[in-house]
Amino acid sequence: MQNDDNQVYLVIAYEDLFDEIRTVHTNSGHGSVNKMVQICNKRFDNIHQKFLTIYNQLCHGCQLKRCRAGSKKVVVKPIISNYFMNRGQLDLVDFQSMPDGIWKWLMHYQDHHNKLSHLNPFNSKCAREVALRLTDIFTLFGAPFILQMDNG
Repeated sequence: MQNDDNQVYLVIAYEDLFDEIRTVHTNSGHGSVNKMVQICNKRFDNIHQKFLTIYNQLCHGCQLKRCRAGSKKVVVKPIISNYFMNRGQLDLVDFQSMPDGIWKWLMHYQDHHNKLSHLNPFNSKCAREVALRLTDIFTLFGAPFILQMDNG
């Protein structure tokens, strides 16, 4: 297609739009949408800003660049256990909004060293039931040196 200034603009087939946009994007150094629009306006007739914006939002490299620039991530130091039954973690998961028959709670016990897990269902969250199930686990494997619990 030609304009009044005798500039030739290419019309890209629908099947080739993605490839051309990717080429423009990588040639612009993963540039912004405005930079890509300037390049496309010089060469192409049917690559619209909307297409470029969507591509720029979905580009994996650009997402990583945005994440690094704008976020200050919290450094999480993992808990390290040197031997079996050194540290155990107990969580009670609430399933009251979607019970499975009579079961409304789930107790999850996990050893930190080898990630061995025990799951036990409950119909109520009372200390007696939790203590009975914990004694079952402790008599089977032994009590951990440290028992970590978040909610109770």
